[in-house]
Amino acid sequence: MYISDLEIENYKSFRKSDPIQLAPKMNLVIGSNNSGKTAMLEAMSLSFMSKPHRSLSSLPTRGTVLPDVSRVQLKIAVSGEDLKKLLRDWRVIHFDFPLAGHSSIATNTLRRWQDTGTSIQSVYSGGEIVASETSFESYHKGEIPTTFVKISLDDELRVIDEQIVDNVGLVYGFAFRIVNEFRNRIYRFSAQRLNVDKCPIGSSSLLLPDASNLPEVLQVLQTVNSNRYKRYVALVSEVLPEVKWVSAVTTGDNSLIQVKISTIDPSLERDDLSFSLNECGTGIGQVLAILYVLVNSNEPRTIIIDEPQSFLYPRAAKKLIEILNRHDEHQYVISTHSSEILRVANPSTITSLEYSTDHQSIPKGLDSTNTAKLGEVLRELGVDLGDVLYADNILFVEGETEEIAFPKILGDANMNNLTLLRLANTGTVTSKKNANIVLDIYRKLSAAHALVPPCIGIILDSEVMLPAEIEKSKRLSNNLLTYLPRRCFENYLLDVEAIAAVLNDQGGFETSKITTADVNNWFAKQPQSGDAEWVEKTDAANLLSRLFQELSESRVYYQKTQHSIQLTEWLLDNKPDHLEPLRSFILDYISSRVQS
Repeated sequence: MYISDLEIENYKSFRKSDPIQLAPKMNLVIGSNNSGKTAMLEAMSLSFMSKPHRSLSSLPTRGTVLPDVSRVQLKIAVSGEDLKKLLRDWRVIHFDFPLAGHSSIATNTLRRWQDTGTSIQSVYSGGEIVASETSFESYHKGEIPTTFVKISLDDELRVIDEQIVDNVGLVYGFAFRIVNEFRNRIYRFSAQRLNVDKCPIGSSSLLLPDASNLPEVLQVLQTVNSNRYKRYVALVSEVLPEVKWVSAVTTGDNSLIQVKISTIDPSLERDDLSFSLNECGTGIGQVLAILYVLVNSNEPRTIIIDEPQSFLYPRAAKKLIEILNRHDEHQYVISTHSSEILRVANPSTITSLEYSTDHQSIPKGLDSTNTAKLGEVLRELGVDLGDVLYADNILFVEGETEEIAFPKILGDANMNNLTLLRLANTGTVTSKKNANIVLDIYRKLSAAHALVPPCIGIILDSEVMLPAEIEKSKRLSNNLLTYLPRRCFENYLLDVEAIAAVLNDQGGFETSKITTADVNNWFAKQPQSGDAEWVEKTDAANLLSRLFQELSESRVYYQKTQHSIQLTEWLLDNKPDHLEPLRSFILDYISSRVQS
């Protein structure tokens, strides 16, 4: 079972949301701070108390009276296997079906759903499931039924008795019972420390939704299923390599169980060096509880995690997501703003939350098909979803060097909140065979979904392209594509003082520093160095590579992403006017694209 559809009304930042579609497996919720991510996850947990929405739009004048009850309307998908398992556990059900007076229709419908599955719509409000608004897929009762079809089943789920019975003593039907059971299968983990260090001794293996009995269930698992417990600890160590062993031990008065964490190899038998869970970092409790649900649940769960990057360092958060994806029988709903998590999550859905100007959380989502297609487009570009998600506008540039250097050159003049990203393969953009296809991908990227910010342009090296080829490429792209006036970025870095300074900064020239005269003399020996257009047309990247190697006597090899950046920084600090032609070109292009 999993939540397939969710609407939130009058709760915190949500006034009345459009339906939010969710799927099995991995679902991500993204958005800026205070956009409503935590409120959405709280609403999904079906364990919150009413906290009505308050804003100028809902309370336009002082004294306005609003409903004080928050509501969540949800739809739960129930597979045939889910249904069979519930029927085996319960054996006797009160089937609330609209044609309750015809028991054969009810039992036939129940048999069909064991093959096809079904869905249930329900409402959570006022701290409870609303029975009168809980019903099966295609009909809505609007009231608690007065009669049921009471169905009794044997071990093979064959009907051994069916009869129409009155609803005496407010008996709740099968649909309500399923939703109530599902509610107990939801776990929500917030970013706050879990206070689960100790709990009373018990024999339950079922972790409570708030994980308050974590010590109890760990002790039961390590006692009754040592192999599964070892697998559990191995998963913990995958996420947190410093944790070598986890144990649940009885405290001195034999009334409580305490979780102990060891960072020492258990084979050394140094239990005296273990720590209580409360003495460990904030995220360890969440990891222990989340992984326990994965390892020891006999049926799928809905696991809600709020901002895992806030209680786990990046490597651990990434590893946790990888493990969750391996256990894809569960439904996960995770809020995040971490590009690392976005890169590894492979989500079925992404819901973006925006806090609107009229003070409401507005969800916008992608279904699984669109998300997959968007991922394919981004992979075609060599870009991760996390790279583009929080940008206002995207400007694609030639490569990693330009991606780093251009923002430095623009400085405070970048008023359009641009994110600069390098292209995966610039050759496909400029090749005659693939140009139309790839340029179309870039154009469509902006329109793929509201999650993806506009691609305002692409700046590439002109290399050896002829003016006519450049103009044709611009025309094909509707001016989305443009080219540096000089052959490549490095052509703007050909300054003898900057080159001498960067070379000398590499070390190894203590007895014989490189002078500007040395650099000038080297340039003078190059073919056509005296031509007026030499600075614009020469292969500057190759030129700098040879210059560094020859003047340093092979002690320094030119590396674009290192030395081009150092040359840029030196020029910005010492001769900023030298880079003004490039800066003006980029700003003029950005301005023309934003206005268009």
